[in-house]
Amino acid sequence: MHPRSALLLLLAAFAASVLTGAVVLSCVNIGSQTYAQAEPDDLPDYVTYTQHIQPIIDAKCCNCHSHAQHTIAGLDYSTYEQVIPSTNGQGGEGQPGWQGIKLTGIVDMTMPPGGKERFTPREIALLLRWESQDFAR
Repeated sequence: MHPRSALLLLLAAFAASVLTGAVVLSCVNIGSQTYAQAEPDDLPDYVTYTQHIQPIIDAKCCNCHSHAQHTIAGLDYSTYEQVIPSTNGQGGEGQPGWQGIKLTGIVDMTMPPGGKERFTPREIALLLRWESQDFAR
């Protein structure tokens, strides 16, 4: 499949998942594996923001997207309230919140930019498990 066709298919699936609330990333490839295959067996049964997700977001997002760093593109992912989704699909104060992190960090893998370390398969699995468990604090 042509890369552009695959990207369009992936974006359509993501848009459908946002509209229906479904998780569709189990069929997305990471290297030669799907996310479902790459999910490590050692993940905790219950994922929380404070214990599992905040360290990932702090390490991978907050160097540019936090109040302390003067928020590049106006995005601040430094608190739970800024990261969690809301009923209008926005995080805190009109930010894309989780939807933005999921789209740019997991689906299209454009963040963090400039050769910086992206989410690992284990981090992606933790983030997706957190989402499937309704974003526990």
